[in-house]
Amino acid sequence: MPDLRLLLSTCVVGVAAAAAGCGDDPAAGPDGGGHDPVDARVVDATPVDAMPTCADGVQDGDESDVDCGGATCDACAIGDACAAAADCASSACAGGVCEAHPRNCSDVLAADAAAPDGLYTIDPDGDLGDDPVEVYCRMTDAGGGWQLVSYVPSSGLFGGPVALFGAATCTTFTACAGHILPSQVTTGTELLIADTDVNYLVVGSFSATADSALRYASLEKALSTGSSCTLGDVCNDTTIDPDLRIVSHSAYPLDYTGPLVQWWRFGGWYVGAGPLAGDNTGNLFKINYNQENRLSQRDGADTLSAMLSSLDEILLVRVPPTP
Repeated sequence: MPDLRLLLSTCVVGVAAAAAGCGDDPAAGPDGGGHDPVDARVVDATPVDAMPTCADGVQDGDESDVDCGGATCDACAIGDACAAAADCASSACAGGVCEAHPRNCSDVLAADAAAPDGLYTIDPDGDLGDDPVEVYCRMTDAGGGWQLVSYVPSSGLFGGPVALFGAATCTTFTACAGHILPSQVTTGTELLIADTDVNYLVVGSFSATADSALRYASLEKALSTGSSCTLGDVCNDTTIDPDLRIVSHSAYPLDYTGPLVQWWRFGGWYVGAGPLAGDNTGNLFKINYNQENRLSQRDGADTLSAMLSSLDEILLVRVPPTP
């Protein structure tokens, strides 16, 4: 390709060049040598093939490695250089290098403390066989590192008796019944229930045994949409997760005396505490329970609960970071 800068040094561009007959007469031109002076304001003399691209075989522009990363190019492969998690196809940047897919949203946040809310690819069981999956990670509430599981409108899932957990992988805030994987069931796993305002609470200290409520979330136990307490549903129970507790919550009154009492039926989850644990006046929260959502406040451990909100509710899970 001719050197664009050389051409511009010998010829005026555009109409001015045509008028001056550039190159026609060696004696012509204002400088007497057949050359018209070039106005540097008219042309960018950078050759077209020198502009940064994502296929030029060099690291340029805002690329974090050769032809990858940054705002324009594709994400980089494992082992390539990175400046942030978004530079990596695996969503994992540690020590300036793209690593294997993170196991969970907590790993994403541990690798990049500034990781924003959004879609990430995780591999919950590592190399054990399950394929990586794209999930929505929420990094702004209760310390961050939360994976979206299910989204329940105020009228219940899809307006009918549908179980809180299902086969879907929920990545948007529309009616959706999702799940976690069995590999995400641990004693350190926590669930967060948030409404679409600013209210939330975090539930933790699950037993993670075969009977634990987390087994509903992993689809290892079937959650019925019926009302019976004699056909395998959990009713008025303090044994499947005996240490269950509210780990944290947003700024509203929530004082109670343990133990927490669980119901799993009507397609949803209800948790209460005495007095009147099985009544709305003893309720702490419910999600998709008989097609109803509720967050309750309680001013004192021995007082009764009162409605805080009955808005759409979001269920998220946080798995401890990989050691």
